[in-house]
Amino acid sequence: MKFKSPQYSERSNLELTIIAFIIFIFITLVIIKVIPMFGKFEKNRFEATLRNIELIINIHASTQIMKGKSDQLLALVDGNPFSLIKEKHLPATYIGELDDPNHANINGYQWYFDRSDHTLVYRIENKGYFPPSESESTHVKFKLILKYTDKNANSVFDKRIDEIRGLLLKPQIEYKWLS
Repeated sequence: MKFKSPQYSERSNLELTIIAFIIFIFITLVIIKVIPMFGKFEKNRFEATLRNIELIINIHASTQIMKGKSDQLLALVDGNPFSLIKEKHLPATYIGELDDPNHANINGYQWYFDRSDHTLVYRIENKGYFPPSESESTHVKFKLILKYTDKNANSVFDKRIDEIRGLLLKPQIEYKWLS
């Protein structure tokens, strides 16, 4: 008794269909699971760099205040927070101080200081994880401002009356990463 085996072409078509289906499932899983990790990776890297900058600002401000040199903090207001970091410790994604930069020409993941408006800027790469705002949704901007006790409640720092408490890296518009 002879069994008739499937023809080679019938078997290869079935095998090709199964392989194509497996590849389709694999690509779908990559799109669903792997691609969102890029946004999460960027968010984590951004937040870690921001925490480091804020820590350095706070250490520097506290040191100056403890030394009785809080007036020196006035010179840093509207300045570049990265100027407090030694060059060898700057993040690899920091590209320096720029005058009137064309934001469209700056790659994602990069930090820079915009001298024209005295802001520290981060260029967002994964815009899908960062909701659009009233302003530029491709950038997050921060300004270095003075923290002080406003003893006369006039919302303006008065050197003779108010006391310097430190420096703050303040976002220029509220931002939120999507998770």
